[in-house]
Amino acid sequence: MRPYESPRGPSYAVTWREGEGPAQAGKLELGRSRLRLEGGTSKKRVSVKTVLYDTLSAVRPARLQERRGTLPALVLERSGHGPLWISSLDGPGSAGELFDRVARAAREGDPA
Repeated sequence: MRPYESPRGPSYAVTWREGEGPAQAGKLELGRSRLRLEGGTSKKRVSVKTVLYDTLSAVRPARLQERRGTLPALVLERSGHGPLWISSLDGPGSAGELFDRVARAAREGDPA
């Protein structure tokens, strides 16, 4: 499944969790200098989170014991913030593509 291409960049269906906060579901959009998460929690709290690539200190796959649930997750470690876990809902192939693009963007500043 190919990601949706918005004017901002590719978009993926994801879940995410920041630190010990609640899991949220929505979409992740990859831009040239940042990624954007938009969605909400089961209690219908809507949120938007922007993460600049240059604030990422590490991008790595989550270890099995770190996961919440069965989906593979990507861990974004950020300077001055707790880790951010992201899981793709688009399927295994899209998860790999998403993880590769985020890792490349953190290194090079552009997910293309």
